[in-house]
Amino acid sequence: MATDLSTNLGVPNGRSIFNPETSIVALRDSRYRHPANAIAELVDNAIDAKARSVELLILERPAQMRRRTGYRIYELAVIDNGSGMNSETLTQALRFGGRAAGPGVRKIGKYGFGLPTSSVSQCTRVEVWSWQAGIASAHYAYLDTDEIQAGTQREVATRPEEPPQEWLSRAKTVGNAGTLVVWKKMDQIATRPETIFRHLEEEIGRIYRHYISNGDLRIRMAAFRDGSDEPRANADIRPNDPLYLMAPSNTPGKWGEEPMFTVHLEETKQFTVKGRAEHVSIRYTIVKLEALGQSLGQPGNTHYGQHARRNMGVSVVRENREVLLDDSVCNTEVGGGGRPENRWWGCEVKFGAGCDDLFGIDHNKQMASHLSSALKELGRSDLSDTALRDQTDGNENDVYEIAEHIRRTVRNMMREIKHQFARRPSSNNGGQDETDSVPQAQKAEALATQATAEALSSQETERTQTDIIFDSTDPDEKTKEIAEKLTAVGYPEEQALAEAETTVKGGYRYKFANASLRSYTVFAVSNAAGVLVVLLNINHPVYQYLEILEQKADAKADAGGQDESAAMGLRVMILGLARMEDEFQNEEARRKFQATCDMWGRIMSKLMDEGLINVSE
Repeated sequence: MATDLSTNLGVPNGRSIFNPETSIVALRDSRYRHPANAIAELVDNAIDAKARSVELLILERPAQMRRRTGYRIYELAVIDNGSGMNSETLTQALRFGGRAAGPGVRKIGKYGFGLPTSSVSQCTRVEVWSWQAGIASAHYAYLDTDEIQAGTQREVATRPEEPPQEWLSRAKTVGNAGTLVVWKKMDQIATRPETIFRHLEEEIGRIYRHYISNGDLRIRMAAFRDGSDEPRANADIRPNDPLYLMAPSNTPGKWGEEPMFTVHLEETKQFTVKGRAEHVSIRYTIVKLEALGQSLGQPGNTHYGQHARRNMGVSVVRENREVLLDDSVCNTEVGGGGRPENRWWGCEVKFGAGCDDLFGIDHNKQMASHLSSALKELGRSDLSDTALRDQTDGNENDVYEIAEHIRRTVRNMMREIKHQFARRPSSNNGGQDETDSVPQAQKAEALATQATAEALSSQETERTQTDIIFDSTDPDEKTKEIAEKLTAVGYPEEQALAEAETTVKGGYRYKFANASLRSYTVFAVSNAAGVLVVLLNINHPVYQYLEILEQKADAKADAGGQDESAAMGLRVMILGLARMEDEFQNEEARRKFQATCDMWGRIMSKLMDEGLINVSE
């Protein structure tokens, strides 16, 4: 059955409410937070079709970059082994709003916009094959936004056609029934394939963690270079659990094999939504003491600590599928996202589709606007929680009750986490902590990074252009630029790469390096992908003084002793000066500041030359 878009979107004879040629431009502008959220719409359809296996297949083609030839994603396919669609259902699936679940029907999809809207947001042509009795029974249909804009595609038409062998040969699970969706002419994903692969694994793993962990769904990802059926990358997606209770999971290290958090509190609340009784479950989790490590350690700088930072917030789960990871409770209520305790608790609000109006779920399942607004308003308002609730009624009151419960419980958990930090044991090696083997420079980098994050979160300092670059640059690019910077000042390539990887994995905003600079310069600052690389002048007496202090501290093995404290203080002060220089946006002001630092270098050199500061061992 062919469906005329004008007729079905409005009325015939030029009086349609929607003009397809112009409306498609607006639909292409549908905002998805991440390509993973657009792909999730296709996975939702597969789950609604009772699929047990979904495969995300990426095809890469060589492309000319600014400096070299690299690879870009040019097609993406999603194939499932669900129940498939007949010709009429396939037609409706490609219409905008082609199907709508009736009252009481429990489906992930809402209005039938998912497949066409998510597809045109990422590409200009989407092709779909679906079958119910073997591949030979497949039907085919497509949408092409260029044709719709030109007025040459006015309807969704289907025809019998088997799926392309190039995709079937790359899939591992092709069922007797199923659906293949292919995005072509992709023009919205500019990220490198390696980066998008990693991000998809993390995002899709979190969105569908319950399905994957329960064994209800297997999601495979594979990337292929054009012309090859051998995958360049191939993995089954593991659960990414912000509550850190699932095992196995994609959490780094031992915490991928056992839970890193424990259950703090579980509650189920009942509300009446549109005359129906609906249940909402809220689960809170809190970190195990073991994961916080020894008393002098900084668990936030570990791989699993960085993983936990990316999962901060309240996870909103609808029909076992995450809609949103809302970080407003971190940013507005309990000390800001940079506060260490914020990464060590979890909260999940879980409900069915019947609660959509209560929480404010949007059509593309990326927002829970009512809950987010309540959390933000409770965090910003001068009124008490009770006074705010007194100003609401009905379901608005209900969602404020949930937000208030979250806010109160999270505050209690953060107090408990702070106590856990204080209770952390010392190791049994004479008072030395496992972090004592970490170089002094790295400890200073970690301290300065934490202080900067807290200052930015509390808005005590403004974000610089360097901060913006730091937050927006992917880890591979950071590693590459830092390694190049270190190589340029004389580091061997292997060492430069190893130190760059340590900086990026630790999430550090600063990196010390040694270099030969002009005589009175103590340090120089440069930017590498948002990381401030601070070059210490090996020719200056300050560097020699610092080296002697750290050698003495190592020889005495007295972590926290006078020599180590003096060295740490000096390094942190230098990083503070580097940050101050970076905050000067005016070039003239920056030159004056650099001249001041040079004068400091001259004074320090004179004091040491005259023996007023002893640099001898």
